[in-house]
Amino acid sequence: MGQTQVQRQEVEILHTETEQVLVRGTLQPGDAVIIEGSQRLVPGQVVSVRPVTEHSRILQQQAEAVLEHYQQDPEWRQSMSNDIFDY
Repeated sequence: MGQTQVQRQEVEILHTETEQVLVRGTLQPGDAVIIEGSQRLVPGQVVSVRPVTEHSRILQQQAEAVLEHYQQDPEWRQSMSNDIFDY
């Protein structure tokens, strides 16, 4: 998909589904919508454009890596095997 420079264009994201984003606002043909992390961007910043499905795949891989890390931690496994109720 490549890289592109970002610029602010106020739109309201109404719904996302697979590769499509339904917005309220004005976009031009070929415009992409940043659906996560836009608060960290500055105008003119260069970003890598990825499809929503790739973003979901990356998040899934990260979640699996974190889970694997914790599953290998004896203290975490022990804490998960106990019934701990803190009132």
